[in-house]
Amino acid sequence: MNRCIYFKDSKAKLTYTKREHVVPAGLGGIMRLPCGYVSDEANEAFSQYELIAMRHSLLSINRDNNGPGRRGSLDVQRVRDPVINIFYAINPENELDTLLVPFRLGFLFSGKVQILPQIYIRFDEKWNMKHPLYVADNYSRHPESTLNDFRTMLPQFLQNKHRKYIFIESPISTAIKFVSIGYHNKKCFIGSSIQPFRLDAFANLLLLRPLPELNPYLYSSVSNYNYRRTLINIEDPAFPMLYVKTAFNSLAFLKGHSFILQSIFDPIRSSILNATNLDKFWLHREMPKWLIEWVMLNVPRKAHFIVIHANGSTIEAYVSFYREPLTSTIQITSKYSGVAFKLGIVCDWQLHKEQQFFSIE
Repeated sequence: MNRCIYFKDSKAKLTYTKREHVVPAGLGGIMRLPCGYVSDEANEAFSQYELIAMRHSLLSINRDNNGPGRRGSLDVQRVRDPVINIFYAINPENELDTLLVPFRLGFLFSGKVQILPQIYIRFDEKWNMKHPLYVADNYSRHPESTLNDFRTMLPQFLQNKHRKYIFIESPISTAIKFVSIGYHNKKCFIGSSIQPFRLDAFANLLLLRPLPELNPYLYSSVSNYNYRRTLINIEDPAFPMLYVKTAFNSLAFLKGHSFILQSIFDPIRSSILNATNLDKFWLHREMPKWLIEWVMLNVPRKAHFIVIHANGSTIEAYVSFYREPLTSTIQITSKYSGVAFKLGIVCDWQLHKEQQFFSIE
């Protein structure tokens, strides 16, 4: 059984201690290919592309707005490395906390803005620093305790000459001069409208006087936020590879090991493994009527589905995450010579349930 469906016989001494998810685990996938289908080496090579696709590609927009998070969880406590951004409260006149702190660090999860524990420092027109304000997060079980831990850590961070942090430039043009320092999962994040921003000079300025006590601090009230996000390298192969690999994994899962090892699949196998020429398998085609009807009956709202259709010499796959409407298909091979079939997989990540369909009419 130990024969990698991706490396096939092109690489010796492969190991098989892990099992590849059919639908990526980061999207809520549950079912895995049997042990021996995908080598650890292939699995690890794919991980970097999956991370980019889910965090920085067009797919990340759907994932941020709908969910789920790590391993399909909708529990915000399990979010480890979200994309942190600067959010602007667009109705600050309604709540005191958003009036005093209109800009704040946070991340989008399942369609909701999650605010980090942070300190907000604003400067007036003459560069006089106003009283810093603490803002509690809106997602931890004990926001005051989390904010207190941040308050304790902050002087150490500012005094450390070898400090590490992630800087986030304000994507929104504003005349307000501000600096926000936030904390999440043992990482510091700094957002600012000041350019160029020099942390050493700012840290020295902030340390000239004692940091304010934790109380009073601001709760994060419910608000509407505006933000802008720039996707990193929109042409990165990670986005198409995630779709093509999911189609290939699904075919392997539904038709078996010996079937997927046929030489007719070598071209797509090689393209996935090397993340090259993936666009040649991506063909423009509207969803056929039979597929639309099947989706309406069998696929819950926001669920993922993969349908494999073999007809004549072609095997193609329809891959949709979050039940997005499709205008393309993935042609896995055009050299098939077997019987026709229609197979499918539905991943209802909201209910943590997956289902196989061995006959689609």
